[in-house]
Amino acid sequence: QNKNTNKKIEAEAKIQEEEIIGFVELLNAVHQQDAFDSLSYFEDIGTSFGTSRVVFENSAIVHDDTDKYDFSKLKDESIMGYGIKLDKSAYYYDDFYINSSKKMTNTDFSFWFAALNYWGGGPNSDSLKEIVGIENIDTSLTTNMARMFYNCRGLTSLNLKGFNTSKVTNMSGMFQGSVNITELDLSSFNTSQVTDMSEMFNNYVYQLGNPDSKLIVLNLSSFNTSRVTNMYNMFAGCSSLTNLDVSNFDTSNVTNMSGMFGGTSGLTVLDISNFDTSQVTSMSSMFSGASGLTALDLSNFDTSKVTAMYNMFSGASGLTALDLSNFDTSKVTGMAHMFEECSSLIGLDLSNMTFNSVSWYDDMFSGVPNNIHIKVKDEAAKAFIEARLAEANITEGVVEIVNK
Repeated sequence: QNKNTNKKIEAEAKIQEEEIIGFVELLNAVHQQDAFDSLSYFEDIGTSFGTSRVVFENSAIVHDDTDKYDFSKLKDESIMGYGIKLDKSAYYYDDFYINSSKKMTNTDFSFWFAALNYWGGGPNSDSLKEIVGIENIDTSLTTNMARMFYNCRGLTSLNLKGFNTSKVTNMSGMFQGSVNITELDLSSFNTSQVTDMSEMFNNYVYQLGNPDSKLIVLNLSSFNTSRVTNMYNMFAGCSSLTNLDVSNFDTSNVTNMSGMFGGTSGLTVLDISNFDTSQVTSMSSMFSGASGLTALDLSNFDTSKVTAMYNMFSGASGLTALDLSNFDTSKVTGMAHMFEECSSLIGLDLSNMTFNSVSWYDDMFSGVPNNIHIKVKDEAAKAFIEARLAEANITEGVVEIVNK
């Protein structure tokens, strides 16, 4: 009997420790789908399409005259949700309270606040404006924060200093599309276990076009990226950032840097001289639209495994010279649009590059200055580049063979 009692106590303790809020439980079943599909799951539990304000309370306060929901795993009302509508005919809650005297924790918080936000258009769109008491969520067991604040365009600030991220492995799209947040201080984040940071701050949102990003301050000073393999579109569309310090980044395991700094048009300086790119296979669109940059030091780049360089510098209209003399392009198959609309680029050193594997090269130099001067390694490279310049109607460009 003691054995059975102990087992029961252990089981109940485990359930309490891993108490799952009902919203999350429903979303986790579909988190691999487009976030917009998750709205129907809120209808299934009787909620409307989101809330203006969500409040987490660490005590079991009863809110009368509200829509009530039991979010506890045991359905014992230990975690309750209370939705308040000032206008009873409204499609969303003005306030939504979630409270418990127990820990509110979960291993998977993917899409969580995204799902509390109404995106349906009209005056109630981007309903979620404020999160209160977020420190009352225990994230010590959490492994997945993918798209946690996805598309929360109503939020202008977030204080996440209390977040325990020591077990998180997935932060992909965590703040994607939350374009009105002006400052993010993530200096307290422990990212030592994270493997996926793709689209983490991406403000190019497929369904919404490319809204202007308001993010001007981003503190990543504590970031440990030694396990990260995916940085696809990590800062894409962060057009208001004027400073981005990634000098502490360990990129030795990263394989995808496609679109990483795409659209960061506010940056005038970007120091990535410490980047280890020895495992990277895709650099497509990496600096596309980074129009504020006037110089870029890529002398430390190892591109021996890269296969995709298409759009890599397209729209980087501030660059006047680019030294890629260390680039190994022996495996690259795609260079289409690589320097397209680099409208200030008059000096380009490609003196180590080969083009034998390149099969896609459309508009490689479309929109570059007519007087561009390009250095290459041999006759074969010269013939390839001259053909691409001719396709772009560049009639005065000089292609020079450099003997090293």
